[in-house]
Amino acid sequence: MIVDLDTPAPLRVVAVHLGLLRAARRRQLDAIRIALQRHPARPTVIIGDFNEHSRRVGLGRIATPFMILPTAPTFPSRRPFLPLDRIVHSPDLELMPLTQVRTRGPQASDHLPLMAELRWL
Repeated sequence: MIVDLDTPAPLRVVAVHLGLLRAARRRQLDAIRIALQRHPARPTVIIGDFNEHSRRVGLGRIATPFMILPTAPTFPSRRPFLPLDRIVHSPDLELMPLTQVRTRGPQASDHLPLMAELRWL
Protein backbone atom coordinates (compact mmCIF):
# COMPACT_ATOMS: atom_id res chain seq x y z
CA MET A 1 0.00 0.00 0.00
CA ILE A 2 1.36 3.41 -0.98
CA VAL A 3 -0.18 6.43 0.77
CA ASP A 4 0.68 10.10 0.42
CA LEU A 5 -0.15 11.74 3.74
CA ASP A 6 -1.50 15.26 4.12
CA THR A 7 1.09 16.42 6.66
CA PRO A 8 2.74 19.85 7.12
CA ALA A 9 5.64 18.52 5.03
CA PRO A 10 5.12 15.92 2.28
CA LEU A 11 5.35 12.28 3.35
CA ARG A 12 4.75 9.02 1.51
CA VAL A 13 4.23 5.85 3.56
CA VAL A 14 4.50 2.40 2.03
CA ALA A 15 3.22 -0.54 4.08
CA VAL A 16 4.56 -3.97 3.17
CA HIS A 17 4.18 -7.60 4.15
CA LEU A 18 6.59 -9.51 1.92
CA GLY A 19 6.53 -13.20 1.06
CA LEU A 20 8.30 -16.05 2.82
CA LEU A 21 10.59 -17.02 -0.08
CA ARG A 22 13.58 -14.79 -0.90
CA ALA A 23 12.90 -14.96 -4.66
CA ALA A 24 9.34 -13.73 -4.06
CA ARG A 25 10.57 -10.95 -1.76
CA ARG A 26 13.05 -9.79 -4.40
CA ARG A 27 10.27 -9.60 -7.01
CA GLN A 28 8.07 -7.73 -4.55
CA LEU A 29 10.83 -5.23 -3.72
CA ASP A 30 11.42 -4.67 -7.46
CA ALA A 31 7.67 -4.06 -7.92
CA ILE A 32 7.67 -1.58 -5.02
CA ARG A 33 10.62 0.34 -6.50
CA ILE A 34 8.91 0.47 -9.91
CA ALA A 35 5.63 1.62 -8.36
CA LEU A 36 7.42 4.38 -6.44
CA GLN A 37 9.15 5.57 -9.63
CA ARG A 38 5.70 6.17 -11.14
CA HIS A 39 4.94 8.74 -8.45
CA PRO A 40 6.53 12.17 -8.05
CA ALA A 41 9.50 12.06 -5.70
CA ARG A 42 8.79 12.89 -2.05
CA PRO A 43 10.10 11.86 1.38
CA THR A 44 9.21 8.20 1.83
CA VAL A 45 9.06 5.66 4.64
CA ILE A 46 8.61 1.95 3.89
CA ILE A 47 7.49 -0.03 6.92
CA GLY A 48 6.35 -3.52 7.70
CA ASP A 49 7.16 -7.20 7.77
CA PHE A 50 9.94 -7.72 5.25
CA ASN A 51 10.31 -11.39 6.30
CA GLU A 52 14.04 -10.96 5.75
CA HIS A 53 16.79 -11.12 8.34
CA SER A 54 19.73 -10.19 6.07
CA ARG A 55 20.09 -6.47 5.37
CA ARG A 56 22.85 -7.06 2.82
CA VAL A 57 21.59 -10.00 0.77
CA GLY A 58 17.84 -9.93 1.13
CA LEU A 59 17.24 -6.18 1.19
CA GLY A 60 19.87 -5.13 -1.34
CA ARG A 61 17.21 -4.29 -3.95
CA ILE A 62 15.76 -1.57 -1.72
CA ALA A 63 19.01 -0.36 -0.13
CA THR A 64 19.63 2.12 -2.95
CA PRO A 65 18.44 4.87 -2.82
CA PHE A 66 16.80 4.10 0.53
CA MET A 67 18.34 3.74 3.98
CA ILE A 68 17.56 0.76 6.20
CA LEU A 69 17.15 1.63 9.85
CA PRO A 70 18.96 -0.84 12.13
CA THR A 71 16.34 -2.71 14.10
CA ALA A 72 16.30 -5.07 17.02
CA PRO A 73 14.91 -8.59 16.60
CA THR A 74 11.12 -8.55 16.32
CA PHE A 75 10.19 -12.18 15.67
CA PRO A 76 8.84 -14.19 17.36
CA SER A 77 7.41 -11.74 19.86
CA ARG A 78 7.76 -14.09 22.85
CA ARG A 79 11.52 -14.56 22.37
CA PRO A 80 12.60 -12.44 19.43
CA PHE A 81 15.80 -13.40 17.63
CA LEU A 82 15.12 -12.39 13.99
CA PRO A 83 14.87 -8.76 12.77
CA LEU A 84 12.15 -9.44 10.15
CA ASP A 85 10.35 -6.13 10.50
CA ARG A 86 11.98 -3.02 9.08
CA ILE A 87 11.75 0.71 8.67
CA VAL A 88 13.30 1.93 5.42
CA HIS A 89 13.44 5.60 4.48
CA SER A 90 14.54 8.04 1.82
CA PRO A 91 17.69 10.09 2.56
CA ASP A 92 15.67 13.32 2.89
CA LEU A 93 14.35 12.02 6.23
CA GLU A 94 16.07 11.24 9.49
CA LEU A 95 14.65 8.42 11.58
CA MET A 96 15.77 7.55 15.07
CA PRO A 97 14.68 4.16 16.41
CA LEU A 98 12.74 4.29 19.66
CA THR A 99 13.11 1.66 22.34
CA GLN A 100 10.52 -1.06 22.24
CA VAL A 101 8.42 -1.29 25.38
CA ARG A 102 7.90 -4.95 26.25
CA THR A 103 4.85 -5.95 28.20
CA ARG A 104 4.26 -9.19 30.05
CA GLY A 105 1.49 -11.51 28.99
CA PRO A 106 -0.02 -12.17 25.59
CA GLN A 107 1.23 -10.09 22.68
CA ALA A 108 -1.09 -8.59 20.07
CA SER A 109 1.01 -10.10 17.28
CA ASP A 110 3.66 -12.73 16.70
CA HIS A 111 5.95 -9.78 15.80
CA LEU A 112 7.05 -6.97 18.10
CA PRO A 113 6.24 -3.42 16.98
CA LEU A 114 8.86 -1.01 15.66
CA MET A 115 8.81 2.68 16.44
CA ALA A 116 10.92 5.57 15.24
CA GLU A 117 10.95 9.32 15.49
CA LEU A 118 10.87 11.00 12.09
CA ARG A 119 12.40 14.32 11.13
CA TRP A 120 12.44 16.02 7.72
CA LEU A 121 15.88 17.25 6.65
